[in-house]
Amino acid sequence: MTRVALDIGASYSKLVVLKEGSQMTTRLIKTEGFEKTACVLLRSAKQQYEFEEAIVTGGGSAQLPSTLEDVSIKRVDEISAIGTGGLKLTGLKEAIVVSMGTGTAITHATPEKITHLGGTGVGGGTLIGLGKLLIGETNPQKLEQLALKGANTNIDLTVGDLYPKGIGNLSPQATASNFAKIASNYTIEDISSAIHNLVGQTMGIVISLTAKLAGIEDVVLVGTCTKNKCILNVVRLILGMRKLKSVVPEKAEFAIAYGAILVEEK
Repeated sequence: MTRVALDIGASYSKLVVLKEGSQMTTRLIKTEGFEKTACVLLRSAKQQYEFEEAIVTGGGSAQLPSTLEDVSIKRVDEISAIGTGGLKLTGLKEAIVVSMGTGTAITHATPEKITHLGGTGVGGGTLIGLGKLLIGETNPQKLEQLALKGANTNIDLTVGDLYPKGIGNLSPQATASNFAKIASNYTIEDISSAIHNLVGQTMGIVISLTAKLAGIEDVVLVGTCTKNKCILNVVRLILGMRKLKSVVPEKAEFAIAYGAILVEEK
């Protein structure tokens, strides 16, 4: 039996195909119109597999018709897919599962129940939007390469700028205020680094506070933003500072589509 799932996101969309006795087949493409993108993914799957039904989830799934490319469309709640996919890919029995996508969605997941705890509108979409506004670049990979060459400390005010020895539990390297310094010799690489720092810090702080309030130490990170090393490193640094254990499973960007298949099987 061939099972096909689509995760139609605001920025990127993913395809997962599970065929009995074979490995998971995946594909990720930029979202350019929800229905158009879904059709592209379904056509690519139909070139290799025979199937009559596709499971869909994600922000764009609600806007799809009941049939596409002669394939019946079955919708699955995205929150359930996030938690279910994250748990399955890690083998954990309970965790905070976070979708790091265009925005950030946080769930508390157990095999019995997936609960939506909240999140933030800051995510990969913020990176792309600020990249376009501030340096005229929207390609996430190019923005990341710029950030790796830059120094956010030419843009961000650090604790060390105010307190050379740090203050409280904050080291001199900690950010006191994002985008508050703007040195005279900053570069576009520095701006990109500061954007990544802002996005990663916001995500990390919201995730860590939510996990602490829920009393859960294990945090599973899934979604397309897990492939951005600059953002991921900042998020994991903050989680570690809060004594939380974070894990990024293999194929993390496809966890939600995979989770949709598992939810439907239930």
